[in-house]
Amino acid sequence: MLARYAAIAVSLVTYFLAPNAVNACVEGLAWGMDRSSVERLLAFL
Repeated sequence: MLARYAAIAVSLVTYFLAPNAVNACVEGLAWGMDRSSVERLLAFL
């Protein structure tokens, strides 16, 4: 019972934290790249 609640809590935490980690990585890549390549990437998306 307790292990099940712990698994649910861990999955919720990772669900909320993973997008923030992905956004942080994307922002870090954007800062690492020059502006023109960022604009090309955004135009591609």
